[in-house]
Amino acid sequence: MRFLHLSLAVAALAGCGKSNPPPSGTADMAMAATAGDLAMGVTLASTGAPCTKSADCAGTTATCLTKGKDDAGNSFSWPDGYCTSKCSAEQNDPDTGLNPKCPGDNSTCDDTGVCHAACTGVGDCRDKYVCAYLSSEGEAFCYPLAGSGCDPTADPRPSNKKCGNAQKCAAFSPDDSYGQCADVCEPLKQNCAQPETGSLSCLPDLKDSTATGTCIDDSEAKEGDACSFLNDCAPGLMCNVGKCRKFCGTGVNCPNGQTCQDIKQAAFKASVLGICSP
Repeated sequence: MRFLHLSLAVAALAGCGKSNPPPSGTADMAMAATAGDLAMGVTLASTGAPCTKSADCAGTTATCLTKGKDDAGNSFSWPDGYCTSKCSAEQNDPDTGLNPKCPGDNSTCDDTGVCHAACTGVGDCRDKYVCAYLSSEGEAFCYPLAGSGCDPTADPRPSNKKCGNAQKCAAFSPDDSYGQCADVCEPLKQNCAQPETGSLSCLPDLKDSTATGTCIDDSEAKEGDACSFLNDCAPGLMCNVGKCRKFCGTGVNCPNGQTCQDIKQAAFKASVLGICSP
């Protein structure tokens, strides 16, 4: 699974014109039912609602999630169960990210074809759940707190998990409620150890005044290409105000016609780390 770098909530909006799904009190999820179920007096649970068995849930090939594993292979539970069903991400609304085939009024389809409760923060999720970017579709959804690998800076619902030496917690969430440990690096040097497949970019933690970076999966977009998430760009570049731009600072200059400017909403100035802009 390719994580989407969280700090991109603002860039995501600026880059693709989407608006985040409106908060709808996912914690108080509405119930969905088919006509046949209503006739029998049965009400089935909507996407993300509690359940004890798959028969409790509405939707196509409905499933009650109770157990899962994180990327490290560690097992965790979906507290009180979590209703999902099958869907097609191609039917996600391009403006809201919501999917009409997923039961409930605030549901989205991930890149594996599974419905989830959409969110903009933990306030939209049930207790013991967080709001995470875990789909290449770009929509955040509610996910078990136990599946978060660490606590990002300003985590509103911490799991009290720490990262190892030479690592830092990188956030993959619109409100910093979900994180994974990543190797520390220097954005100007782009000194991440590269995997056998794919590539890693060194991206700064925008909320850290020191501009310390972490090694994150990246993409292939080039300088000036449109982007939505911080890691939509090739190494040495970052998505800033919807465009892939080059880092700048001591020893690293900007292309002709561009100047080294402050990174949007960063806790540090261009004197520490900047971004090249026209």
